[in-house]
Amino acid sequence: MRGGWIIYDGRHKNSIIPSYFIKKLVFVLIVFCHSGLHAQDTKLAGFSYCKFTDAKIHDIPQDLKVRLDEYRFFFNIPKVLKNEKTTLINGLHYSMVKPIIGNDTIIGLNRESLHIVGYRFIVLQKIQKKWAAIVYINPILSSSLNDPLSSKDFIFNGSVQLVKKVSEGLAYGFGIARNARLGEPLYLPTLMFRKTSKKSKLNILLPNMISYERFYGKFALGIKAEVSGSLYRVNSTRINAQNEPQTLEKLSYFRAVIGPKIEYKITELIRLEVFGGTTVARRVDALGDEFGTESYNVVNSPFFQIGLFVVPSEKMKNKKSK
Repeated sequence: MRGGWIIYDGRHKNSIIPSYFIKKLVFVLIVFCHSGLHAQDTKLAGFSYCKFTDAKIHDIPQDLKVRLDEYRFFFNIPKVLKNEKTTLINGLHYSMVKPIIGNDTIIGLNRESLHIVGYRFIVLQKIQKKWAAIVYINPILSSSLNDPLSSKDFIFNGSVQLVKKVSEGLAYGFGIARNARLGEPLYLPTLMFRKTSKKSKLNILLPNMISYERFYGKFALGIKAEVSGSLYRVNSTRINAQNEPQTLEKLSYFRAVIGPKIEYKITELIRLEVFGGTTVARRVDALGDEFGTESYNVVNSPFFQIGLFVVPSEKMKNKKSK
């Protein structure tokens, strides 16, 4: 004990975390497990960096290539109400996509960064012994931030989902969502399926991601596929084929990736995740009143992602529940 802080990793060393925070954190995660939430929801904080290598852009007269850097950061603050059936989660997340396209006058990005700043509010409500409802509210600012903000910079994402816990290792759910992950705001059905055992874990959360991993002590090896994207408001100038300036007003960006994933448990709370592979689809749509919509497909290329996340382990949850 050091002035109200404890050193905790099962043997009292390596990670320094406030004791009251550990207790509340693990209690919330126990509620998550008994409600059948998929494992990704237990990530309470983290950041990641992803690099996409050079790739040619189709359908452009010039021989242009693009490479991308992506940065992501998030944290969530959970609170279990006194009835122990309702959990509220407040969180913030930020991501930045930084394209580098060399001498780009056709698309009009000119090395501008694309930002997403979002607030998330989640209500997890147990409604029966094996059923729970999840309401997810996620307004975001999706913009290049190179112009004064307006209502066009904001997108409202959200979802409603029902989840059934069939057994300790099996849960499924379904619902409806509105999000811009595919490059524009769409209403989409959602499907969730989770199957876990002592040696492996399968998570399906459509249309967002699919992952499978097997456990080897502190390591977890697996494969993951995921999609990401948004509709960004931008205000930049491009040059058309007649050498005339045009205003690029919005940019739609979508990408889908697949590849192997490695996780390493640094402490009982901190995990290192390395994810790499290739894109399987990438699309950029330029939108403007003067030219309508122009779509550009990007050649598939390798990517590499590394991240650190706060994810309390099953050992901590089991220890608290006893």
